[in-house]
Amino acid sequence: MTKKLLSLLVAFALLAMPCLTLAEEYQTYVSEDQSVTFLYPSDWILLSRENIDTMIDAAATVEEVAELAQTARTQIEQLGIIVLMDATGANNINFQHQNAGVALSGDDLMNLSSSLQSNISSAIGGVSFYDPELMAIGGTDAMLLQYVYTMAGIDFTGMQVYMPVGTELAICTLTSSAEDISAGAEAVGIIMGSLELQ
Repeated sequence: MTKKLLSLLVAFALLAMPCLTLAEEYQTYVSEDQSVTFLYPSDWILLSRENIDTMIDAAATVEEVAELAQTARTQIEQLGIIVLMDATGANNINFQHQNAGVALSGDDLMNLSSSLQSNISSAIGGVSFYDPELMAIGGTDAMLLQYVYTMAGIDFTGMQVYMPVGTELAICTLTSSAEDISAGAEAVGIIMGSLELQ
């Protein structure tokens, strides 16, 4: 049930992209070097290399947000990860891209799925995976990995979308409390469906 729900939510968000790009409830992220552009929900917090210091200063009075920004700082500065979090804190998205050195196909991604699942399993104990699947995003085959796990008595759902863009590989990871997954899945669809890498 959850697998179908996630797949349907991401597919719906991708199909709705032409209408959503005009909606005011989305902001556009453009990296400082203009190599990455995507849409994201305007009520989400976005932390990137460009705004991490400003966000930490602005969040100084909100302890939880300041702690999140400080914790994410290393990943953001060293790895170029972009962190997004919804207003409830129930959905967290990490976006990054890296040069794969070669153009990857959907079949290549599916062949890598076992290794990727093994990496996730080594980081998260007791994780259960759904079968990986390919989905088309803007005419490009992208691989969707979905998984569930429990940590500290709380059920979580995770989703990773791997999408090749030329020799670049865009990776969008959603971590969500199991009951609040729909907003996060929709945001992943919006981000990946609007993504432009230069």
